[in-house]
Amino acid sequence: MIQGNLQDVALSSLLQAMHADSVSGYLRVEGGGVLHIVDGEVVGASTAGAEGYEAVMSLLARRRGSFTFERGSPTGAEPLAPIMNLLLESARLDDEWRRVADYVVRVADRTRVPSDEPCLAALLQWVDGRRTIEEVAHLSGDSTTEIVASVRVGIRGGVLERVRSAESAGSSREPEPDRGFDDLIASARAKIRDGDLEGAAKHLHRALARRPEDRIARQNLRRVASLLSSRSRRSSNQ
Repeated sequence: MIQGNLQDVALSSLLQAMHADSVSGYLRVEGGGVLHIVDGEVVGASTAGAEGYEAVMSLLARRRGSFTFERGSPTGAEPLAPIMNLLLESARLDDEWRRVADYVVRVADRTRVPSDEPCLAALLQWVDGRRTIEEVAHLSGDSTTEIVASVRVGIRGGVLERVRSAESAGSSREPEPDRGFDDLIASARAKIRDGDLEGAAKHLHRALARRPEDRIARQNLRRVASLLSSRSRRSSNQ
């Protein structure tokens, strides 16, 4: 068994090494996710919210979390795509994601959502003119691949409009001492009990940056978002 951390070794580098050595087995990533590898080629992949090619792109986008590789004989048909194609497409999507992750957008016109864009329609419930696209991604549960495409469609079509960058919006990503996942979850729950919903949301976003597919963090964040929405409605009705 091989073990390590994605902060030390990128998943793309692992795949290149496995391809060069023609190994077979299961590459598992902390937070939910597994790649099935046969003779150095990816023949299957899954995460908590995706399968196949989309799951590979989601896993390659991760920068944190531990991983393990166990030799084995996965059953699989043809490779999902040649390794170099997967890596090049992942690099392209990563560049796109970096460009839009810090965007803060607001809903400009809901009536312009195309009928064939269910991801964009679903995103709108989380867009409030204050959250970054990365924070919206944590709430929605969609893959970064889907979100990048939806945001571009939304902006081009007039559904969304950019408000300002995360820095000028006073984003929750100000520098703080690094904290572990469990500590962030515990702090978030304590803040929920104390009624500090904004503070809870900040901790949960940071927790998800460490484990993007973690269901507990996502459930807590959705609960916080629901409570914030309810608070906002009450305030507007007073």
